[in-house]
Amino acid sequence: MSFIDFTLVPKLNPRIVHKAALFYAAYKLTLRDWEVEVKPSGEKGADLVIYDRRDREKRHTIKVKGLQKRHACPFTRREDIETLPEYVIVVRVNPEKPEEKPEVFVLDRDTVKKRVQGIYLKVKDYEEFKDRWELITR
Repeated sequence: MSFIDFTLVPKLNPRIVHKAALFYAAYKLTLRDWEVEVKPSGEKGADLVIYDRRDREKRHTIKVKGLQKRHACPFTRREDIETLPEYVIVVRVNPEKPEEKPEVFVLDRDTVKKRVQGIYLKVKDYEEFKDRWELITR
């Protein structure tokens, strides 16, 4: 039996965590029969635009937030909260155990705006939305 001291495992770069969360969310949405467009890194606003495969007029915008631990979900500035896309997907990945399935929390914009405090969405304010994919309606 080998012993790995995970306190020595370096924290992943936030950009890498965001990219992992972004592509995991895109993968899960694709499996739910959405056509997914990933927006270029560094653009403000939505990270994903999704389209109904049968009716391209039906589309939604999504902000993806990637977390490494069970922490509050930060937003960059208060203005980012006021101009949120329709949905926010929080993906919690565990860099210490990459074989584990990420946890996903799906919230609509109005819920985030009501629950955010300052620039943070507390854990207790998003955890009840685990795997709530049905909130993204056609």
